[in-house]
Amino acid sequence: MEAHSFHQYSGNPVLSKIVLASGLLLVLWNHFVIPVPITIQWIVFAVTILIAGIPHGALDHTVAKQNSTLQNRSFSSIRFYFTYLSRMLLYGICWYFFPSFALLLFIVLSAFHFGETDLPLPFSVTKKSTILLQTNYGLLIVLVLLLTHSSEVLPILSIIEKQNAAFLSTLFKTENSVYLIFSVLCLLIVQFFRLQTKYTLAIEWHLNTLLRTIIILGIIIYLPLPLAFAFYFGGWHSLQSLENIRQHLSNSGTEIMTYPRLLQKCIPYSLIAFVGIGILMILASYLKTESVFLFFFFIGIAILTAPHLEVMSDMYQHLRKKDRIST
Repeated sequence: MEAHSFHQYSGNPVLSKIVLASGLLLVLWNHFVIPVPITIQWIVFAVTILIAGIPHGALDHTVAKQNSTLQNRSFSSIRFYFTYLSRMLLYGICWYFFPSFALLLFIVLSAFHFGETDLPLPFSVTKKSTILLQTNYGLLIVLVLLLTHSSEVLPILSIIEKQNAAFLSTLFKTENSVYLIFSVLCLLIVQFFRLQTKYTLAIEWHLNTLLRTIIILGIIIYLPLPLAFAFYFGGWHSLQSLENIRQHLSNSGTEIMTYPRLLQKCIPYSLIAFVGIGILMILASYLKTESVFLFFFFIGIAILTAPHLEVMSDMYQHLRKKDRIST
């Protein structure tokens, strides 16, 4: 059986190397030169969210319209916004009445979204296998990000999960965290072996994925939470997503979507998000507690995740139909 490789719509190789190198340099600086002051950490966090995190989500309307165009479907902005906002409202209600379920759902949705972006698989890999593998890959990232920063994460989750504070404290104990991460890692290894047995992907693909994952996890573990989140969500995930969106919007065959034009399309919706964050920061300044600010930020990101994931997943499904592999 012929070995296959898959490279399209998995970000930009040069951009990937720059982001990974920046993360490694940040780790070395923080551990061997001088620890990054907490104020600078939050500035880096804010900057990455403002220049990459928010803009990549602000393109959902444009991406959804392109999805419909390329699939020969009619598109209605009114219908899009009604559906988008309805899902946000429904998920927000879920957070209010069923916070434990909403938190679990957010972790699963985030895991799939991160995995779908970071781990591009050819469309001919069965949908069930793809979803399970990508979700477990993303879950590994999410668990490492949360469980290796227990001192910062627990106060935030305790606000959400007041009734389960004791359970969370037990879960975040080092031995339990290691066991959980190791279990997901073992399952992921089994899934990769099954994928290779069935589809015979190129060894280069596996080696690149392994090396990239080790570097990403290492950076997340050895950076404090604000920098770890800034690196992964603001730097790695959002910049790779923006590149994939740029390629997707260039797929009409009329003209190549440049970054200046892409950022121009981000501006209207990004400004709305900036206003929301500004209000959040004003509220946080009165509350004078970092955990409460992060709690509101966390909930805001969570509510946006469900409709954003659907738009991006539809984009990836279309793009990766072009990269079938034979079995």
